[in-house]
Amino acid sequence: MPHAAKNIFRWVVGPALLLCSGLVAAQSSEWTVTAKNKTELSRASETIELSLQQLAPLDQPDLTRIHVATSSGEELLCQAVDTDYDAYHKPDIVIFQADFQPEETKTFTVRVGEKQTYRTEQFRAYGRFVRERFDDFAWENDRIAHRTYGKGLETWEGEPLSSSTIDVWSKRTPRMVINDWYLSDDYHEDHGEGADFYSAGLTRGCGGNGLWADGRCWATVNQICR
Repeated sequence: MPHAAKNIFRWVVGPALLLCSGLVAAQSSEWTVTAKNKTELSRASETIELSLQQLAPLDQPDLTRIHVATSSGEELLCQAVDTDYDAYHKPDIVIFQADFQPEETKTFTVRVGEKQTYRTEQFRAYGRFVRERFDDFAWENDRIAHRTYGKGLETWEGEPLSSSTIDVWSKRTPRMVINDWYLSDDYHEDHGEGADFYSAGLTRGCGGNGLWADGRCWATVNQICR
């Protein structure tokens, strides 16, 4: 299973809008899932989740071998994920994504195959500690990237900085860029893929924590490693 910090999918935040009807037998090694957009809105890259219990009729405990295809036979990118963090890191759900028009219903085929292997260009989310600058942490999906400051930055002689800010890196590409941008060390300039355009500094940035009291903002210390 890909490490959680390298999650294949861009996670969808918001109320569940898809109704999974369950598994219906198609043949001994193949099953179908029906999902419906219950809203009058278009839903792009909506995440569908299938649990270990739902997949039990396939009689395959290794969820990394589960494959999902559209009704026309096109195989979709899917991932087995460990959500209960058991001692063996055993996946207990399978997730995949699809686009839905308003009130659209789609049917997917689920089968057992070879263990999933992923190519670099398929990853849609990634994150890591930024050892290039102490213990900052950076993460991204296929739309945007962020960074937050680590504890080590608070006592750095070169530029000590304590801030709960969430820094924003604007992207113009769906590919993962964190490693390449840090490697070139020129991510404040846009070379066609976007850049770190904002000086977050002591601000809250995009989502940093702070408490407003006595006419001022009382910010937390650096978020990571606390």
